[in-house]
Amino acid sequence: MAFEYPYISKSVILTVTYFATLLTMSSPPSDSYYDAHELKDEYDFVIVGGGSSGSVVANRLSANPKVSILLIEAGNAEDATIRIPLYAMLHLQGPYDWNYRTVPQNNACLGYRDRASIWARGKGLGGSSLLNFMMFVRGNKLDYDLWAKNGALGWSYQNVLPYFKSIESLNIPEFVDNGYHGSSGELPISYPPSHTLVSDAFLEACKELGYKPTDYNGPSQTGYSRVQFNIKNGHRYSAARAFLEPIVKERPNLHINNTRKHGY
Repeated sequence: MAFEYPYISKSVILTVTYFATLLTMSSPPSDSYYDAHELKDEYDFVIVGGGSSGSVVANRLSANPKVSILLIEAGNAEDATIRIPLYAMLHLQGPYDWNYRTVPQNNACLGYRDRASIWARGKGLGGSSLLNFMMFVRGNKLDYDLWAKNGALGWSYQNVLPYFKSIESLNIPEFVDNGYHGSSGELPISYPPSHTLVSDAFLEACKELGYKPTDYNGPSQTGYSRVQFNIKNGHRYSAARAFLEPIVKERPNLHINNTRKHGY
């Protein structure tokens, strides 16, 4: 599709978007991060990696003021550009990416340089939730049930469902009361505020073919749906923003040691 306003460069629009967004954003509190010499000799819990799961674990453990927690992360806290959905592609293979590539493939990636694929993985507080495209998709119910069947006791879908629900702040009215979502958690989940003619046509085609609308984070992933996003007020909501930023200054028992301080 041709650019609608050829007399305005895309770089100008991105720049204006960037500075306009900066005005509405706050930065993570820098005094909540600890250099190596500021750390205690012992902690009750040490969490290695402040990614999507590490951020949640740090939040939940530090809710108990009687225990001390150290969260170690190799990357930085997110900057303001991370929160701009339009910038998602620009952060791939950047400072928030581990810049992994697959080994050269024999039967795939034939159009890629060296027949190797980029494998983006987040490096920073929030992990890959800094780099993904903000789509909220749980694992398939059968996967969890197979884990439990193969010996991972406590990991069936019904076992993990309460934890999924506890992190969610769902803003999709038709799914609020279906028993598979939460509404008082830290992570906002919603449909996008706007959609395209292409997406409308796709959903209509699914309907005409006899498929049923579904909540793919609910009882079944067979059907069609709009995407559920981790976006609020037009901003990306990373795991760090949802689970770390609100608590780091209020919970002195949580220490965070990351690149901002130790310079990895």
